[in-house]
Amino acid sequence: MMKWRNGFIAFGVIGALLPPSPVEAACSDWNASGEFTFVQTNGYRPKFTLSQTGSEIHGTAVYDGIYYGTARIPVTASVDGNIKGDAFEVTAYWNNDTTGVYSGRIGAQGRIEGSTYDKRHPDAMALWHSEPTINCGPPPPSAPSPRGSTPGPKIPSGLQRQGGELMNKAGEQSRYHCNAYANSAVAAAKEGLRLSCGFTGARWSPEIGGHLNWCLALGGDHTLPNSEEAARAEGLGDCRAKIEARGKILTRPPAAANDSLFKVKPK
Repeated sequence: MMKWRNGFIAFGVIGALLPPSPVEAACSDWNASGEFTFVQTNGYRPKFTLSQTGSEIHGTAVYDGIYYGTARIPVTASVDGNIKGDAFEVTAYWNNDTTGVYSGRIGAQGRIEGSTYDKRHPDAMALWHSEPTINCGPPPPSAPSPRGSTPGPKIPSGLQRQGGELMNKAGEQSRYHCNAYANSAVAAAKEGLRLSCGFTGARWSPEIGGHLNWCLALGGDHTLPNSEEAARAEGLGDCRAKIEARGKILTRPPAAANDSLFKVKPK
């Protein structure tokens, strides 16, 4: 039976996890950088954008969440994990307050197969496989930022080299806080773009990695992230006020009349 735990995209209890692949991986240096769909047995297909450095993996993920009126609201996550031999594991910190752990084995052709579960509710599980397959070979060098793009907040070079260590050492509470902060920052940046507010600078970058790494580098100090969130909220408020004054405020589509999420239940 399918189970829904606070919006987590996992299934009911599965009797047994996949056993280790009977065929040894034909590659000793897998490269998981790229865009992948994790096809789950419960019908969900979250999309992961991953970047690998050495054995460490970082990135983002997204899947279609609940309906808001006639449109689905996407659920997003920051992602971190690693590859060790043919063993693959990443954790997705979804912004609906769930944490998905994806572990699996890489087959000889580069296809990853495994299981996923909600870290807070381990009984909510599903099996999954990757599409497309990952490549054999060292990760490619980082691509330059697109022309005209705004970089994220700057971090001292020493902290950049120790990014993986910082993430491992960050407490669970700080990790959740920084994940929520980064997703909120990206949402505010995208809202600024939607409203054509003309915001610039690292504060308004739509790239989640810069916000997340900056927050983690603060070592659990929430003072600056809270100040940044307040500044973004004030900026968006001023922008909306100016648009409303011009009579051009942009609004979300109204909720559908038959949408059970918003429909008042009869007594």
